[in-house]
Amino acid sequence: MKRVLIVDDDPDILSSLGLLLEDAYEVVLAEDGADALAHLEDEPFDAVVLDLMMPVMSGDEVMRALARRHLRVPVIVASAAADARVRSRLLGAADFVAKPFDIGELEDKLARAIQRGGGGGGAGPAYGGGHPHGRGGRDGSGAQARQREGQREGQREGQREGSIARVSWEAVQALLGGLYPKAT
Repeated sequence: MKRVLIVDDDPDILSSLGLLLEDAYEVVLAEDGADALAHLEDEPFDAVVLDLMMPVMSGDEVMRALARRHLRVPVIVASAAADARVRSRLLGAADFVAKPFDIGELEDKLARAIQRGGGGGGAGPAYGGGHPHGRGGRDGSGAQARQREGQREGQREGQREGSIARVSWEAVQALLGGLYPKAT
């Protein structure tokens, strides 16, 4: 049976996901990033479902630690943060689901991530490189490509947000112009 680590600081989400996924996977729960890293260093997992906004150690910090330690496991980021989709790509996550999420969508993305292997902060399939926990060198699996795509998406997002901000500011100036005439 495939092993999945679920990491979230919300005990209700953690226990609910554990119950919902336990029929299909061997599920291990972690309440914060530090606990997750301890599990990932000691045990093999086929995938991780990771919240970004957590105390003790954020999901961003977990992803960077995975990359530094060459722990390769597909990570699906599950977050309500406004910029989470872009952040997850920049961090090299295998996929992303927005909270509140549809459990069917999460199950589909989880199955695909496990089937593809690789992702989450490293390069190559999970447990590749001859080490039982997936440590090893880069093998061109696509983590860097996902990071580049995340950077491009972030730039496009910034351009969209910037243009909306400009339009909004111009509208505010137009509205206020009648109330507050320019000083001469």
